[in-house]
Amino acid sequence: LDSELLQEQIPVPPLLLDVLTRDGFIIFIRGGKEQGKTNTAMLLFEILHAFNIRKHFTTNIKTQSYFIEQIANKPDLDTWLQHKKGLKTYAMDELGKNLRKFGFASKKNHSILDIIQLIRHYDCGFIGMAPAGKFVDTSFLLPGEILDVEIKKVSKTFARVVDYFHNETYFWRDIPR
Repeated sequence: LDSELLQEQIPVPPLLLDVLTRDGFIIFIRGGKEQGKTNTAMLLFEILHAFNIRKHFTTNIKTQSYFIEQIANKPDLDTWLQHKKGLKTYAMDELGKNLRKFGFASKKNHSILDIIQLIRHYDCGFIGMAPAGKFVDTSFLLPGEILDVEIKKVSKTFARVVDYFHNETYFWRDIPR
């Protein structure tokens, strides 16, 4: 998608755009099964790519996107972070389950803090997804860095975004699959 078309299709809330332009942003997406967490993360990748905010993208999500690399283990993530020059973004789906596969300590507190520390060291943006907050320790979110929004899929290509922090509602349409 080109940036003009994307901007027409998906009005990006100013607060979200502010978060996405920070060097080491952290976004935690939570919601039940089939609520659009993965689609939202991939939409954020599309926004970052289309607006040329970020240069490199990786995830543990299987995708056919030409600009996103797939990484499913910590050694490969370490190598990727070290060798990619420019602003990077990493997305991890199913945080609680997949952090164990990455070889992090079994305690959720240590595992999420370890990966966040690694990602922040390289000024990498991070998008994490989980069914509920209870699956990960959210103490890594610092006061003032919290964007409290709910994204509710209305259909396969349409979503309502409620920004509870600013008490505003946005609508995203024509969301790419």
